Amino acid sequence: QLRHMASPPQDSFPPPRDASGQFNLGVMYSDGTGVPNDNTEAARWFRLAAEQGHVPAQFRLAWMYFKGEGVPKDETEAAKWFREAAERSSDTAPGPKCRTLRRR
Repeated sequence: QLRHMASPPQDSFPPPRDASGQFNLGVMYSDGTGVPNDNTEAARWFRLAAEQGHVPAQFRLAWMYFKGEGVPKDETEAAKWFREAAERSSDTAPGPKCRTLRRR
């Protein structure tokens, strides 16, 4: 099970440059899957992906700002990322929360 694997040394592999890879690393750090649970590191990877227009990363980053997990609680920053995700999302992705935001 990945949860019990030791994380590889940071310099043993290059960090992903694509938004999907960055998002996946954010999820791993957020969930503690294969790496130690670290919300600050998760927010870092979500931000990198979000800045490239990755909607699920924008949504996860928004929630982190809204809750103050891994980043200082900041409802203005949360609203910015929720809005960005809502504007970029289709009617089917990433879920009903973004569709609701698009209607506002």
